[in-house]
Amino acid sequence: MKKSLYGIVIILCVLVAIVLTNALGFTSKQIAVDVIEPINIQEQVVAQNLAKALTFKTISHSDEKKVDGAQFLAFHQHLEKTFPKVHQKLNKEVVADYSLLFTWRGQDQELKPILLMAHQDVVPVASDGLMNWQQPPFGGKIADGFIWGRGALDNKVGVMGMLEAVELLLREGFQPLRTMVFAFGHDEEVGGRNGAKKIAALLKSRNITFEYGIDEGLVISEGIVPVPTPVAIIGIAEKGYLSLELSVTGEGGHSSLPPAHTAIGVLSAAIKRLEENQMPGKFSGVVAQTFDYIAPEMIFKNQILFSNIWLFRPILEPKLAENKAINASLRTTTAVTMFNAGIKDNVLPTEAKAIVNFRILPGDDLAGVIEHVNTVIGNTSVLVRQKGVFAQEPSDISETSSRGFQLVQKTINQIYPGVIVAPGLVMGVTDSRHYADLIENIYRFSPLQYKPEDINRLHGLNERISVAHYSDAVRFYTQLIRQSVTK
Repeated sequence: MKKSLYGIVIILCVLVAIVLTNALGFTSKQIAVDVIEPINIQEQVVAQNLAKALTFKTISHSDEKKVDGAQFLAFHQHLEKTFPKVHQKLNKEVVADYSLLFTWRGQDQELKPILLMAHQDVVPVASDGLMNWQQPPFGGKIADGFIWGRGALDNKVGVMGMLEAVELLLREGFQPLRTMVFAFGHDEEVGGRNGAKKIAALLKSRNITFEYGIDEGLVISEGIVPVPTPVAIIGIAEKGYLSLELSVTGEGGHSSLPPAHTAIGVLSAAIKRLEENQMPGKFSGVVAQTFDYIAPEMIFKNQILFSNIWLFRPILEPKLAENKAINASLRTTTAVTMFNAGIKDNVLPTEAKAIVNFRILPGDDLAGVIEHVNTVIGNTSVLVRQKGVFAQEPSDISETSSRGFQLVQKTINQIYPGVIVAPGLVMGVTDSRHYADLIENIYRFSPLQYKPEDINRLHGLNERISVAHYSDAVRFYTQLIRQSVTK
């Protein structure tokens, strides 16, 4: 008995020693950067330029015939007027009527170029919600220290911020050693098939490949990630996308003589099973890398947990899954988004349909999701098929050891001192996927500063960016370009 107890004590001591050793060896992945000279921005001027850009209703539509081309052309005229040196010094091409491709030729053509991406188009504004906007969504207003309007966050801030940076550098007489290419699609919000996809095809026809690319993506958040300081997340991958239509047919007839289960009942049971049996969570891949960067900056108790995933995984995964955003990083998500059945309260439905949307984790794939759905439902009377033509596998995972990631991380720390930087997973799909064959590593980061209340502004009511934060975004792009175009 004593020997057994002694053995248990020895095992516990060894275990504690391993746990503490791992925690103490959990070193920070944050980098030290030199303080840079202030980048002087005419804050009110660049704010007015963005505000004017937000007055153009560059709304994209799946049906290209519904696109108001005059709005895009007027926006292009605004760019020409606002950025004269860009249009004088860079080669400008119009692709597919409205997309823009700018090339800033570098002095050393042996060096691989860099690709910066953004999109001109915006999502519509619901007419029944106009009264709830504090400022008109296409009014181009600056009020209370904010620039208001659709596109202030997604994504005219990217187009304008990049071009402001180039215009500033040209005024300084800056000459890049490495070629910079700027691709501004016009239909990202509806898939990018006529914009980014055609730009990518054009670049591919010229055999142009890139060292790295940066597109819109994750942001600098405060009060969202569980650490006391703001966190900047650089997207190193994005989830895939799949919508499935589930349908069940029924006999119909009068509701006074119902079957044991109507079409609605059968479909509802199938949906219930899907919601209760989601695809498994995985604390690995991108989310594990995220916490490799964030956890060393947490309190020591949390460092112990995250440095010993092998031991504490059963505790950590359920706890992390309670956070909606982190849960979405752990698994392929399942979301029932539409349900349609029945025509009258006393008529049995002849058909019931539902749409289930999946955002697919890197490591899973389209075929695996469909197999999971059929297995979980386990009922051949429920027909499962892909909804629409758009489906996307998850992206590849870009390296954090690359020069591109290190430049983005360094630039963030220079412009936003004290911010924790980490890699992460983008939940949506971006135009960058169309360029995947041309770019060694793609990084998805928007130099925007969010608090929890700002999240719903994206595609929602009262989209806005502060004048000060927009100036910081211009500084970010300016410094990133300066550092990227060297060897």
